[in-house]
Amino acid sequence: PRGIESVSTLTRELTIAGDIVFRCEVTISIPGDPVVSNSSSVTITVLGASNPVQPTNLTIVDITYYKVTIQWTVTSIAYTPEQYIILYGLNESSLTQESDIVNGTMDFNSINDTYSVTITELDFNTVYYYQVRSTNTEGSTNSTTGMFTTEEIIAPTITAGPSDANIFDGESVSFTCTVLSETPVNLTISWETTAINTLPDATTVMTSNDTYTSTIMINSVDL
Repeated sequence: PRGIESVSTLTRELTIAGDIVFRCEVTISIPGDPVVSNSSSVTITVLGASNPVQPTNLTIVDITYYKVTIQWTVTSIAYTPEQYIILYGLNESSLTQESDIVNGTMDFNSINDTYSVTITELDFNTVYYYQVRSTNTEGSTNSTTGMFTTEEIIAPTITAGPSDANIFDGESVSFTCTVLSETPVNLTISWETTAINTLPDATTVMTSNDTYTSTIMINSVDL
């Protein structure tokens, strides 16, 4: 009869690696009419146990004087879900430090996935070598070796004034110190004078391209 849908399901456990073709053939036989048949095929690829494919396209996407963000590509999943870490160090032949772990996708059909991780607490103006290590249940595969150099810390620009001042009894004078920092720093401004033993310190955290000003006032009676 027209309009009737029939569904057939086949379940098999596949244990042999390779391509397996399944073909479904349907034959319709009506008394007095020719036999009609049709078929459709699907290919299933069974992944065998193997180490991960090598991570590629190692890229530095962000770098400062104390941290770096590294990005890489995984072209395909070889066998089981993978984890990735960055091995890095000052010696190309001894990459003893490790980044945080990055978990890979659970989709075995996924291709050309991009991952990244940020490494902090690096030394400034220093050359580092690194590799991306991909690990699954069968073992590990390392990428080629990359290299990066952290940025140099630029000393803050300090402007203080006035450079010279004369005051009379009962008067006071203000001294100002302005600091411009091109890199984030923990800043402490300490005032010193030959006339006064103790003056207040100024402490702050400065971000990139940040300006901080500290001002003190000294009375003539203190001198």
